[in-house]
Parts: sequence; structure tokens; C-alpha cells
Amino acid sequence: MMTQEGIIDEIKKLSRKERWTIASRIIGLVRNGDESLGENKFRRPLSHDERKALAMSLSGTFKPEGKYMPLTKEEDREIIAEYLEEKYR
Repeated sequence: MMTQEGIIDEIKKLSRKERWTIASRIIGLVRNGDESLGENKFRRPLSHDERKALAMSLSGTFKPEGKYMPLTKEEDREIIAEYLEEKYR
């Protein structure tokens, strides 16, 4: 069995990519007790087109049903004024 120093010496000989792979597997072991769940194992950066497609697919997801028009500044001010009048009566 290798000592910690021996392991570190061997890791220093590896490429940066191999070191990151080992580090993510160790983090997975520490967090979950299972190396198959290593951090970023199945993730990859999305391209610009993929991010755009994702945003477009989510567009309108949270709109209320029916026609919805946001309040104008004047309507906002009226609501606030009415609230303050009621509060300080």
C-alpha cells in the first residue's frame, strides 16, 4: 500500500487533465461514498446554440393563463398610494 506522499508524488507526474479527473472522483467519493457519482462526470459546457435553444424552449413557461398585461407606472403608483392611505388612516 502506498503512503500519502507516494500517491502525491505519482499524481504530480500526471497531466493536468488526469489530475482533474482524479480530483473529481475523490470529491465524489468524499461527498457520496460512490465514485460513480463524481462531480462533473456527465456534464459538459453547452455551446452558444444549445444555450439559445434551451432558453427558447423555456420561454413562456411561467406566463399566467389568459391575457396578461403588466401594470403601467401610473397604475403601480395608484396601488401604492391606496395602500399607504389605508395603512396610515
